[in-house]
Amino acid sequence: MVGARSTPLLTWRRDATLAAIAADRAELMARIKRLPPMSHRRVELVARLKALTVEALRLETQSPDLDRPESELSA
Repeated sequence: MVGARSTPLLTWRRDATLAAIAADRAELMARIKRLPPMSHRRVELVARLKALTVEALRLETQSPDLDRPESELSA
């Protein structure tokens, strides 16, 4: 098949990291929801939420080879 994209089978590290980030994001969103709109704590939590979102997007878009540790890549 020309242009077919293979699905990596050994992405458990990345999948586990993404699951942990998703859980952290859900917890942060729940905490943010309980705080007043202009509170300092809420602003800090929103910043952490944005950073986690960026990290999740970075992991989702990286190449499957980058999922392996550096020591395995050089072998």
